[in-house]
Amino acid sequence: MEKLAPAIWLEQEWRGLRRRLVERIAQRGSDLGPEPLTVSTAIYADNARFEAERRIVFGQMPLLAGLSHELSQPGSVLLFDAAGPAIVIVRADNGALNAFLNVCPHRGARLVNDHQCRQSFVCPFHAWRFDREGRLLQRPLDAAFATDGVKPELIRVPVAEKYGLIFVRCTPGGAAIDIDEFLGPMAPLLRSFELERASLIGLDQLQVKANWKLAVDISCEGYHVPATHPQTLSPQLTPFLTIHDFFGRHHRFCGPSRALEQCVGKPEREWPASNYSAVHYLFPNTVLTYTDAIDGAMPVLAINRSFPGDTIGEATVLYSTYKPGPAAAAADIDFQTLHAAILEINRSEDVPTVEQVWRNYRNLSQPQPVVFGRNEMVLQKYHAEIARCIGMPLA
Repeated sequence: MEKLAPAIWLEQEWRGLRRRLVERIAQRGSDLGPEPLTVSTAIYADNARFEAERRIVFGQMPLLAGLSHELSQPGSVLLFDAAGPAIVIVRADNGALNAFLNVCPHRGARLVNDHQCRQSFVCPFHAWRFDREGRLLQRPLDAAFATDGVKPELIRVPVAEKYGLIFVRCTPGGAAIDIDEFLGPMAPLLRSFELERASLIGLDQLQVKANWKLAVDISCEGYHVPATHPQTLSPQLTPFLTIHDFFGRHHRFCGPSRALEQCVGKPEREWPASNYSAVHYLFPNTVLTYTDAIDGAMPVLAINRSFPGDTIGEATVLYSTYKPGPAAAAADIDFQTLHAAILEINRSEDVPTVEQVWRNYRNLSQPQPVVFGRNEMVLQKYHAEIARCIGMPLA
């Protein structure tokens, strides 16, 4: 099936999902896991757990830094700071990617502060110049520093690119990133999105006063939509109904649009045309939504990534909207309008909710139970996977 053209593969995938969604509508029931999972508020509020997550999950695991189109030509630069260490990614002359700590090895100044395409990096502190391979090209008063003839280089961090996705690891050294191994069975699905053709429309950042996992939680289940988004998202979706799929560490869920309710009891040949629409969780912190949100026809790609802040009750969430390759001819303004709408829904509805939850958890005199229902399977599995990654069981 992977040998099919991406568009055909995705069409077949959506056909299967629509059948499942219509069946669920007819049964008036969501996909359900075997049992609820009860954990503790300590999974959010325990400082030792938080520090382990920052050190292991965000220091040692591949993190999505951006999409390939953001580095479209040699010298293109992508800055990635949200996970902690400042990182600069650059497209080399041969088309490969290099990633470095955004730090001059002389006195620690930040080398790059914008996304301007460049031939070299010039430190704004003392004008040391490095090429796109991280090698020192020039420095004032070179003789004052030369000792054994070995010149300093920028510190590399692992970077890899495939299926239009760019991943980095924030800790220098270590093994190369194997994207196919990391994505596992989700790789064919992401390949079908043709993300290498997607162009960035908007990128915004929100500072959230809550633990980073609470910011992920609200994007990984549809159960909250009727109550939290009664005027924005809820009118478009059948309430309290989702289907779920698991791809190793990564997950997918989707809920039916109201239009699918009209398909119950009709032959499939009479169903109206529609496009693939689902929400995808990429371990450990990324939610990727691929949907036909503009006029029900043009596909849209929205990504949010949550990162821990300096303290346990701070998080940074990056919201980005892309125009997928199949919609390349469409006007940017429609996608810009959608990006603004997505950002406002998160700013005014999702973020206040998770901040209120965090205030409650923070002020508890002792940990209390948290229940993930049988319909919240994505939350059950992703929290379990985070716990396994840091070696601190949920119990």
